[in-house]
Amino acid sequence: MNNELTNTTHTKKETQLILAPMATLSHEALRRAIFRFGGCDEYYCEMIHASSLIAGGQFEKYYISQGPEPEKMVWQLTDTSAEPLIKAASIVAPLGGIGIDINMGCPAPEIYKHGAGMMWMNKDLSETGRMLEKIAAVMQNQQHGADDSSAICRRLSVKCRLGEDDFTESGFFAFIDMLVSSGVTQIVLHPRTRKQKYSRPARWTYVQKLCEHITELGAKNPLDATAQNYITHDCTPNDCSAHDCTPHDFSAQESCVQNTVSAHDCTPNDFSARDCSAHDCHMNDITKHISVIGNGGISSVESAKAALATAPAADGIMLARYAVQKPWLFAQIAHELNGMPFEKQTLDLYEFTEQYLSDIRECQPKEFWKTRTQRFFAYFCDNFSFGNYLKARMLHAENHTEQLQILKDYLEKQTNERFVSL
Repeated sequence: MNNELTNTTHTKKETQLILAPMATLSHEALRRAIFRFGGCDEYYCEMIHASSLIAGGQFEKYYISQGPEPEKMVWQLTDTSAEPLIKAASIVAPLGGIGIDINMGCPAPEIYKHGAGMMWMNKDLSETGRMLEKIAAVMQNQQHGADDSSAICRRLSVKCRLGEDDFTESGFFAFIDMLVSSGVTQIVLHPRTRKQKYSRPARWTYVQKLCEHITELGAKNPLDATAQNYITHDCTPNDCSAHDCTPHDFSAQESCVQNTVSAHDCTPNDFSARDCSAHDCHMNDITKHISVIGNGGISSVESAKAALATAPAADGIMLARYAVQKPWLFAQIAHELNGMPFEKQTLDLYEFTEQYLSDIRECQPKEFWKTRTQRFFAYFCDNFSFGNYLKARMLHAENHTEQLQILKDYLEKQTNERFVSL
């Protein structure tokens, strides 16, 4: 593997491959690791607590770092109420990249009980819709006021789940209709309920149902009465129109390894669809711009193919924890699905780890080194036969030097595991 920050140039792929927003994981060091292999079309950042960003804590700059491919960034925001989300959107929109995403899919109790994450799916549709419309307006206004509008985030997206365990399809699709009418142009669906864990397979049939619903929605004109209940602009029926935090703070960042409360404990289409003059565009004018991304259970090339066989209308797939275990997975999937050039190679896992830890030290504040590394090894160690043993030792190591020595000692005993063929 070439450790320089270069990758192979390739044509735009039909199936979009996207890095999920993962707390303490989706930072620049992981993006660099993925970039060196190639294949990733969009990088969602680890979720940003809007209020902490507005407060301007000392660590905030690390959450909005843009490397190594600034043009592919998606800024995911979370908070309990609309006001900080709207204000934070005005901060991240000028950073550029692809767009802004609002987290409506995090099921972590610490997030949910405070009214953020998945709780947005359970709030009154009109409340959620008004918040999204205001964020869309912020983005549009900044585009109109910028000397170079292309430098402003253009797409508004939402990442969500199916809902509670007792969700109904009618309720879920009413939520989707609200997203569409409020200016959302990409929907990422993790097809599990709030309480479903990873032991149960993601229900990709719902990704396909969502695609079909979006297509059908485009033909609905006028909007039905249910849809009109949450459209908040003046349309006729035929119209559409502190990461620097203390343990008690909602945004406490390190709860995965410290028992603090966390806002981060979870795991291109054209925004111009909202450029409606006098609110005289129709629902199908919007829906033709909506893309649907599926997320959940993508662990290999084979599982990616299976997911897309179940949801063939999906515009792309989002990879999460398995992208941490195997940052080269994007390149392998891109090669198989989209024909991206990817030469067979032998990867030295020790050298890869050494480079990753170096990137952690370069891209993250010293206060984050331990927790970011612990979260990484919680997944990366699954590449090894005695992964649980190795993981336990890594999680108790004091520093990177000790972690590298532990890995070196392990590989001296398990000599056949140091190199993997890609």
